[in-house]
Amino acid sequence: MAEFRSHEKLGKCDEEIRVVALGKNGSGKSATGNRFLGIWTFLSICSATSVTENCHCDSAVRFGKRLVYVDTPGFFDIEKPNEIIQKEIIKCIALSSPGPHVFLLIIKVDRFTPEEKNTIDLYENIFGHEFYNHLIIVFTHKDKLDKSGKSLQQFIYEAPSDLQNVLRRNNNICIAIENEAPPEEVEVQMKELFTLVTVVVGLNEGKHYTSIIYEKIEKILLKEDDKQRKSRLDNLTRTINDMKRSIEENSKNVGEEEELLRALVGSLPSNSEAPSSKEAQLVEAKINQLDIENEQLKYDIIMMQKQIKCIKKESKHCPNKPGSLRENIRKKIESEEGQLVVNFLMEFGPTVLKWGIVALKACLKK
Repeated sequence: MAEFRSHEKLGKCDEEIRVVALGKNGSGKSATGNRFLGIWTFLSICSATSVTENCHCDSAVRFGKRLVYVDTPGFFDIEKPNEIIQKEIIKCIALSSPGPHVFLLIIKVDRFTPEEKNTIDLYENIFGHEFYNHLIIVFTHKDKLDKSGKSLQQFIYEAPSDLQNVLRRNNNICIAIENEAPPEEVEVQMKELFTLVTVVVGLNEGKHYTSIIYEKIEKILLKEDDKQRKSRLDNLTRTINDMKRSIEENSKNVGEEEELLRALVGSLPSNSEAPSSKEAQLVEAKINQLDIENEQLKYDIIMMQKQIKCIKKESKHCPNKPGSLRENIRKKIESEEGQLVVNFLMEFGPTVLKWGIVALKACLKK
């Protein structure tokens, strides 16, 4: 599984645009993601079988925005168990939470097959009709159009009615690209794609796609964030209390050692080499060490109190900024650490699974 990496070395940008790539296996979702982000991050090779087995996510700063790209497997792969489809749908939703600004439906410049029509029906069942308002259709393998001497408009005019219906629903917002073109040409195409993305964002007044399922997942993410913050606060508070007890114990020991030191110094003979003189030096060294430990503990407490202040500030502002800690959640999902994805499945999986099974059965009957 590819590791999620945030490419901060490319720069920072507060304005984020989230994109989810959809399409059947082998359509070019991963290759398009690599070109769109301008980095090689998604595995993309020529293969008769699906290369992307799981939802992956990566980001980069491009064209003055922080672009987040979620690469998905072919959800309509009927060889996969329904539970796997369900899990990947939930991962897709979690990774793009609180909602994608744009869906990219990646389709090869080729014959529009019944399987592709069924795949689109499945997405509509999952995401609802509103999904078309955020949809851009990306036709890959533009070289086939060039070789045939056809324009994209001519290809669409000759396309089956099912594809034309999809284009009507998304206001004919589409583009043809060639991922294997020379770098300069690819860059021009990616700028054109980004322009379309900004057009769709503008048409939706900057609002991202959302639905009940996204709202539910976002609540779970925020709940998980809040749980983590409370855990950090509890751990820091316990550690500070332990340190304060250590300081009290050290101070008590210093007092006892000082009394011993005064008694030893008072009993010292004129001969400084007497055993009691060496013992007094050891006691004084111990007192100094306890003082050093106390100063270090006090410094550590101050630093931890600053951390607590930051966490409380984070807690105050986080509810007003959904997904503000989403990157940390993404890392957990990508590495499958913890039980976050499992919790999603337990809390919301049955509904998604039900939708997935209904949609699959409906598509398979056609």
